[in-house]
Amino acid sequence: MYLDVLIFILLFGIFQGLLIFTVLLTNKKVRAFHFFLSAYIAVLLLQLFFKVLSKGWLVETIQEGYFLSYYLPLLYGPLVFLFAKSYLHNNYKGKLAVALHFIPFAVYLVFFLLANPLKRPPAFLIFILG
Repeated sequence: MYLDVLIFILLFGIFQGLLIFTVLLTNKKVRAFHFFLSAYIAVLLLQLFFKVLSKGWLVETIQEGYFLSYYLPLLYGPLVFLFAKSYLHNNYKGKLAVALHFIPFAVYLVFFLLANPLKRPPAFLIFILG
């Protein structure tokens, strides 16, 4: 019973996120901050999707997606920063220096793609990411 209620709440959150995502991107005049806010919502939706799947059979068969969902919050900060920057400056154009904010997630993603994510990462990655 408890698991069914939790899955229902997560699915309702996914439905709301999809509605907001659709409204943002179907606007007649899509500006840069619409894109960054939509990317933020997409990351949230991906994390919710992995959490819903983890409540069922998927966590026992495909654990990589579940472990990846723990590191998706590393994208929240940079995406909110870009959203705020592009909202405050109407004709904001991203610079290469902004990409530095995505380094923690990129480091984990490289580790995730090259190593076995079911094992603990090396100690220096735990220090950097933890």
